[in-house]
Amino acid sequence: MLLRLLYLTLTNVFTLTRLLPRNEHDKDAEILALRHQLTVLRWHRDLLRRRHAKASRPKRPGRPPFVQPQGVRRGPATTRPRKAVDRRRSCSSP
Repeated sequence: MLLRLLYLTLTNVFTLTRLLPRNEHDKDAEILALRHQLTVLRWHRDLLRRRHAKASRPKRPGRPPFVQPQGVRRGPATTRPRKAVDRRRSCSSP
């Protein structure tokens, strides 16, 4: 127990002596790197949570394919008959 306390004390002293001569720019760079590391770890944690939540959800049966109701037309309401469109294209302008 005493040996462990001595070890922790010495490691903390060495850490302090290493950090003291640093300037503000170095400290700011380390803080930015640590913030980035935390952001990446949180992103991975959230990704794993989403995957786990998606996998643990009960499976729902698939939706049936969409069937167009009879009598309903898609497109603009004012469509010309096909013959009128063909005749207009075939006429030459004078």
